[in-house]
Parts: sequence; C-alpha cells; structure tokens
Amino acid sequence: SYSTVACVCVMASGSQAVDPEKKGRFNPGDLSAVKLKKTKKTNEQLQKEKTKFAKQLCEDADDYYRLVKETYFENYYDKIKDLTFDTDYVVLSKDDCKTLMSLHQEYLKWTPPAAESEDEKQQQQSLPGIAIPAYNYDRSQVQSLIDKINVIKNGKQWKHIFVRMSI
Repeated sequence: SYSTVACVCVMASGSQAVDPEKKGRFNPGDLSAVKLKKTKKTNEQLQKEKTKFAKQLCEDADDYYRLVKETYFENYYDKIKDLTFDTDYVVLSKDDCKTLMSLHQEYLKWTPPAAESEDEKQQQQSLPGIAIPAYNYDRSQVQSLIDKINVIKNGKQWKHIFVRMSI
C-alpha cells in the first residue's frame, strides 16, 4: 500500500532570478513546482503500525482492581521502608471520609479575604498566589483524627509529619 505521509518538496529546475521587490515573499505561482511524493512503507513501519496501540492492561474489572490494589502503599511499604520516612497508619471510617470530603469542598469554595494592612498588601503583591491568609475551619469535626495523629507523632517523637490520604 502507498501513503502520502512523507512530503518532499521538489524545486523547479532552472530556478528563476529573485525579483528584488518580492525578496523573501512567498509566490503562489511557485506551487506548480511542488509535488507530493508517494512513499512505500517498509516492513518495519507496517509492523510498528500493527502494534501501535498497547495491549489492554486490564481484561476485566477483577483484573483492574487487582492492579489498583498493587499500588496501595501498605502493600509495598515493607519493601521501601529503609528508603523512605517512618510511617504509621490511621484507619478512616466511612464517616471520617465523608467529613474530610465535605471539608475539602468547603475549602474549594473559600476565597481568601482581601489584605487589610499595607504590610499584608505588599506581601500578597510580592508573592501572588502564595502569601494568603491561613484557611480556618471548624476543627471539631476532625478533632478525633487530629488527636490520633498527635498520639502517633508524640509517641514516636517525630518533630514534623505529613499526612497522605490513601484508599
């Protein structure tokens, strides 16, 4: 089979002198000398085209969930624990998840208040999008989770922590 994927521009033989007034301009009349060259695909190109699309990773829903579960941090932490931060877990209930999702939605709707003092205005102008007031929310909704995290932090004598959410 033939394809017109490859374009080869062929200049007309016996090129004309460049008109000084048209120097650097495109002359539509020159298109009569441009032809597309048909190219025959090599066996390698044909083979590459046949394998262009990757084979499906998941044949069915069970296979998909098996692959997803392989990415759970708990499943590979033991293999990398010497290379990463000390880690502990807090199990979340369905209600905890709903509360966190609700708080996240509230946060997405939040608009930082306008700066009041000159210092605040200068700080916001010098660091646009970075220097914003702290987001305050009713922590009582998640205080039990904060307490669990603090028990782990204090028990292990960690100075700093970060929280990673995972399914």
